Amino acid sequence: MNGLSFILPFVLIIFIVKEGVSYIHVLVVDPIEKFIPKETLMGIEITNLVAFGIFMILVFTCGLFLLTKPGKKLILKIGKIIPGYNLLRSVVHDEDELNDSKLIVCLAKPDESWQYGFIIETHLSGMYTVFVPDAPNFLGGSVFFLKEEQVKKLDISPKQAWRLIMQLGFGSKEIFDNKIKF
Repeated sequence: MNGLSFILPFVLIIFIVKEGVSYIHVLVVDPIEKFIPKETLMGIEITNLVAFGIFMILVFTCGLFLLTKPGKKLILKIGKIIPGYNLLRSVVHDEDELNDSKLIVCLAKPDESWQYGFIIETHLSGMYTVFVPDAPNFLGGSVFFLKEEQVKKLDISPKQAWRLIMQLGFGSKEIFDNKIKF
């Protein structure tokens, strides 16, 4: 299973790039193909290199757009439509830059054991909405509504928490020793 979780992101990136380049090829390069030399560069047709270049420029432009105010609004809308999108983005970014407040990492005690979790919302009553991911596959998990005494906030980034969850808790000793009282 570790091999699959290691190679899956690479396969996904290759698939996205391959499909993106093929769409660019059909939409942009094919109509202007007669103006592009029919030569190869290191065994790759120039038309494919042009399509790849256009695709990379498009990806870069999208990345720049997402840094703007309208881009951030778009991300917020996507986050409301696709469940877990904002949490998955926090794997890449140290902060949940999409919301006014930082995504808070915590230890949650929904039953008799403490588990890593993320405070999603704080209620006026003092209760918390907490997402507790599965380990090592953090894409699944459970949502709990917990009282204040069932939650201990941690002073680590979401990225650090995801890493600890994927490593089945290895490295937690450094966080807990002399820092959290139970």
